[in-house]
Amino acid sequence: MITPTPPSPADASDPIDPDVRLLDSSKVDAFRAMTYDAYKRLLSLETQERSPGEGDHRLIEPLALGAYVDGRPAGLLVAEWPASEPTAAEKSAFGDAVPRVLSIYVSAPARRRGVAGALLDALETEVARRGGGILEAVYTTGKPPIEWLERLFAGRGWTAPEGKSLLVRFTPAAAFASRLLLEKRVARQREGLEISPFSELTAEDHETIRRSDAEKQWIVPFLAPWRYDLQNADPSSVVARHHGDVVGWVITHRPERHVVRFTCSFMRRDLAREGRIVPLYEAVLKQVRGDCRECSFTTPFEYPRMIAFIRRHLAPISHVVAETRLVKREVP
Repeated sequence: MITPTPPSPADASDPIDPDVRLLDSSKVDAFRAMTYDAYKRLLSLETQERSPGEGDHRLIEPLALGAYVDGRPAGLLVAEWPASEPTAAEKSAFGDAVPRVLSIYVSAPARRRGVAGALLDALETEVARRGGGILEAVYTTGKPPIEWLERLFAGRGWTAPEGKSLLVRFTPAAAFASRLLLEKRVARQREGLEISPFSELTAEDHETIRRSDAEKQWIVPFLAPWRYDLQNADPSSVVARHHGDVVGWVITHRPERHVVRFTCSFMRRDLAREGRIVPLYEAVLKQVRGDCRECSFTTPFEYPRMIAFIRRHLAPISHVVAETRLVKREVP
């Protein structure tokens, strides 16, 4: 997801003509501070899984383009090039496999002087050299640089932004103070459910879930637990049983020490209509509230029932409510 440079003051200096290069492993370390922590692993420039923690196991080749001004690093663009063909399920969940801009950063003295545009131009040249096609960028709204970023894309002929998912961030305290977790309501929703740590599922349990889904296709493919990084899941992850059968789960991760990400939430359809997923959220929040400063929750717009749930129950208690948006450009 693209992380843009903060805009510079309006009285920026005259445009400059940076020296933009496709970086190799011997040059990329000088630019390491110019991207978000989540993308620093890509600066190895080695082919790797796109986002295993979020269930996206497609292989990508990282690309890093560096801008030099007077011989010094002044800007960095991090992108990905697809290195494997996605399955039908991966296409449905994550979209087509195309080159994608992940991060753009320009150092303060060089901002608003054409460096970001030069980095994008260089990436388009590289995409054209590799045969052309659709180039994408995904970013999150909610911060001042987004207006600058959207103007940058619009001015270079990219498509109008398209909303892809809804992101909220809230504290455990805010959740427990809300109507969502009213004690009597949650007690009713929890009736008949056994909630336990996800880590207590046995190999036999996992095989039973897979076999049952193969027979009845009751799990939304994108939300199947085996798609996610279970080895590094947070201990707060939980599973629910109903009459002995596993019917739902909430898998969480810690992108940062005091941040808990709700990575995958699922409840069998007949129970989901009754709001039975809420006691699982409560169970997670009870475990993490002592050392968690923020919870993050992202849902694609293609799941309207979950989007409605977020807008009704989580958005009012969240200190961040934002969209992830997608823009595209065809490179001949």
